[in-house]
Amino acid sequence: MIGAEQPLRLTTNPAADTDPTWSPDGHHIAFLRQSAENGGLFLIPSLGGAERKLADIFPYRPVVIGNTLTYSPDGKLLAAPDKNSQGQPFSIYSISIETGEKTKLTCLKTRRQYVQLMEDIYY
Repeated sequence: MIGAEQPLRLTTNPAADTDPTWSPDGHHIAFLRQSAENGGLFLIPSLGGAERKLADIFPYRPVVIGNTLTYSPDGKLLAAPDKNSQGQPFSIYSISIETGEKTKLTCLKTRRQYVQLMEDIYY
């Protein structure tokens, strides 16, 4: 919480929670949770509370600089990288905040292509 003397811990799962992204209205934070076995896209209230799993996500993430999650301006969708198997390249999926439904948008081979597409789609 901004201005608080003590930081507010939002998650306690031992798996790695990465790529936190504020919702456009500031009420939620979306993040990825990754372990060697599985991964997921989660949503949690920004002031604490129960987290909600929106979708399963392929667990392995290449090392990248910057955030790989992007909200749509209206806050109804999240764009995230995902794939179905180790041998496939990552694709960008649009994920509904309401239903968790995933829609494949494209297949990209480089991080630079991903960043450019996110800027083109949402801004």
